[in-house]
Amino acid sequence: MMIKSLKPIYKTILAGDGGVGKTSLLKSKLAGKFTPEEKLTIGIDFDCYNIVSEPKDVSILVYDLGGQERFQFIHKAFILGAKAAIILYDLTRISTLYHIPSWISLLQTEYPSIPILIVGSKKDLVNDDMLRTNISEWEVLKETLPKSANIIGHMTISAKHEKDCIDVFGEIKKLAIKWKEQSNVNNSGGIKTKQL
Repeated sequence: MMIKSLKPIYKTILAGDGGVGKTSLLKSKLAGKFTPEEKLTIGIDFDCYNIVSEPKDVSILVYDLGGQERFQFIHKAFILGAKAAIILYDLTRISTLYHIPSWISLLQTEYPSIPILIVGSKKDLVNDDMLRTNISEWEVLKETLPKSANIIGHMTISAKHEKDCIDVFGEIKKLAIKWKEQSNVNNSGGIKTKQL
C-alpha cells in the first residue's frame, strides 16, 4: 500500500490590537471580496488556504489572535510552531501602532527570529496627511525595536481592495515557498514529515 505524502503546512500568526481589521483581512482574502467583520474574535480563530507550488503544494494555516488583553493568556499556546507573523495596526488609531513592540515581544517568546510583516490597515479611511504621519511614526518606532526583531516589511492596505489582501498574503506565500524548499533540502534522503 502506498502512503500519500502530507502537504506541508506553513503556520502564520495574524496579530494586533482588537478592532484593527485582522478578521476582515483574513475573510476578505479567503472570500475574494471585502467582508466587514464587526464581531469580536473570542480568543483565537483560524483559516487555511492552499498555495499551488511545484513540486508540492503548501497549505497556509492562519491563526487570528483575538486582540483584547483578556485573551492574551492563551496566545502563547497557538503561537508555538508558527513560521511567520503579520502584525496589523489601525491607521485611524495611531495608539495601535505603539503597541507593535508588545506583539513582537509576545511572538518572540516562542520564536525569537520569527519573520514579521507589519501592516497598517483601513487605508481607505485616512487622508494623505494621516497616512504620511503613520508611516513617519512607524519609521521612528522601527528604530527602537530590538535588533532581534526580524521585520520583513511594512505596508499600508485596505481590506476593501482585493489587491491589497493579495499583496499581504503574497509576502507570506514567498516565505512559505522558501520554507518548503528548505524543508525539502533538509529532508532529502530521509522521510519527509509534516511540519507545523
